[in-house]
Amino acid sequence: MDHSVAHLNIMNDKRGSAVLLLGTLFIFSFFILSMFVMDYMVLKAQMQKSQDAVTAACLAASGQINQEALSYNVIEIDSAAAEATFLTYLDDNLQVTGAMVEEFVVYNQSDLPAVCSSGNTLTKPSVHVIVPITLARPALRGLLGATYNFTIHIDCNNTLE
Repeated sequence: MDHSVAHLNIMNDKRGSAVLLLGTLFIFSFFILSMFVMDYMVLKAQMQKSQDAVTAACLAASGQINQEALSYNVIEIDSAAAEATFLTYLDDNLQVTGAMVEEFVVYNQSDLPAVCSSGNTLTKPSVHVIVPITLARPALRGLLGATYNFTIHIDCNNTLE
C-alpha cells in the first residue's frame, strides 16, 4: 500500500467526527455556564460588600446622639451630624464610584411610631437610608448588559432594649 494513499483515506474517513463535534459543543457550553457562575458570584460578593458599607455608615450615623437630650434620658439623633457622619463613612467604605443617596431620614422619638417610605414600621429612634448602587458587570457584558443596578434600603438604630 502506498503511504500517500493511506493518508488520503484517513482524511476522507468521517468516523469519529460526531464525537469531536459533541466534545466541542460540550466544552463551549461548559465555558458559557462557568462564565454565568463567575459573573453571578462576583456580583454577589460586590453586592454584599456594598450592603456592609451602607450598614456600617448607617450605624455610625445612628450613633450621633444629641448629648443634651440624653441628659434628660431622651434618645434623639442629631440629624445634621448623622447625615455628615453617614456620608463620610459611606465615601470611605463604599467601593463604588458615583453612588448617590436617594433618601436619608432621621426618625426621632417625637416622630414615632412612623412608617418609612419602603413600608417598614419604626418604633425606635432610627435612621432610614436608601442608596441605589450600580455595579460594573465582570463578565458577559454584551449578553446581560454592562452594569447591574440594585437598591439598598436600611432602617437602623443602635438603641439597646
